[in-house]
Amino acid sequence: MPLPLFRRLLDEVGGTLVTLRLWHYGAPLLHPDLPEMVRIARSWGVFTAVSSTLSSLDPAIAGGLADAGLDYLVVSFDGGTRETYRRLHGADGFERACEGLGMLLATRRGRGARRPFVELQTVVMKGNEGEIDAIRRIGEEAGVDKTTLVRLDDGDVGWGAHPGVERPEDLLPARRDLRLDRAAIRAIPRCTLPWHTAVVRYSGLVLPCVTDLGQEHAMGRLSADSPPGAFAAIWNGDAFVAYRREVARSRATTGLCACCAQRDDHSLDQVGP
Repeated sequence: MPLPLFRRLLDEVGGTLVTLRLWHYGAPLLHPDLPEMVRIARSWGVFTAVSSTLSSLDPAIAGGLADAGLDYLVVSFDGGTRETYRRLHGADGFERACEGLGMLLATRRGRGARRPFVELQTVVMKGNEGEIDAIRRIGEEAGVDKTTLVRLDDGDVGWGAHPGVERPEDLLPARRDLRLDRAAIRAIPRCTLPWHTAVVRYSGLVLPCVTDLGQEHAMGRLSADSPPGAFAAIWNGDAFVAYRREVARSRATTGLCACCAQRDDHSLDQVGP
């Protein structure tokens, strides 16, 4: 996202925005203006979070994020050994990730800061469920604030995209308590996310939900040259209103919402400490 577009968006919504998550299935640390974006958001008093594998972290970025006041950092870390990490992440970045984690926390300590709060997050799969203790030890030794295990969503993992995976059992962990309970998800009557959350893509495209990876439900598009009130016009526009009406009518059982594991921003996919 170009910095002028980000500034323009925060100028409009910064006063009412509560939380800003600076990622959408991408690599936010590759953005050269990320620390500045965090600084702008924090100047509005917005709680700001980033998710990353730390594969592209360097001292300048670590220091920049700490100085900008980043509140929360989720570190995606799916293997307790180099081989497992390489197999699941598709890259031989285990040492790099461990070094990045240590660098980040050392930077925080060096500044005498309490932020960002660092969460080590692991999606538990058949290939790494035997390394849970090892992953937790890595987090403890680095000094992370929290280690979270995420239950794999068997509804949208895309079995055909994983080499050697032909059925859910090839990827899901053996332990049933580490699998997402989809019956519990479906028991949530409907989702309220479209009433208080939106996604703005790097292109300025506004989506109603983080799960719309195909960008099939575009509500509108913003640019650095958009007139004042452009986001409000999209937020209150006919397309967004119709989408909310459909979510309320269907009780989140059809379309994009049918198998959504993010429904109502719950935490059923996370294993408690």
